[in-house]
Amino acid sequence: MKLITFKITEEEEIRLEQGMENSGMNRSDYIRACINANPIQVIGKSKEFYQSLHKILSAVDKAEEELPTANRNNVSFDSIREEVFNACQLLNL
Repeated sequence: MKLITFKITEEEEIRLEQGMENSGMNRSDYIRACINANPIQVIGKSKEFYQSLHKILSAVDKAEEELPTANRNNVSFDSIREEVFNACQLLNL
């Protein structure tokens, strides 16, 4: 095997460390899985957390649908949706 060294930003390092932790892989195996487009198994409670986020998103959609038309201009659920999507990305889902 060949040794490769490269630089990453602090934000990229944080994402790398989070991905490694969530997958239970070491750095080399995690990077190999990413560049080879191999599926990365998320361990722990991540699956349950994702399911919970999906339920939240569904509840937001339902609440928005049930909101009287006159009040829809005064209420925005977009920020909730955005945070749910951000949480999913943190879990690499």
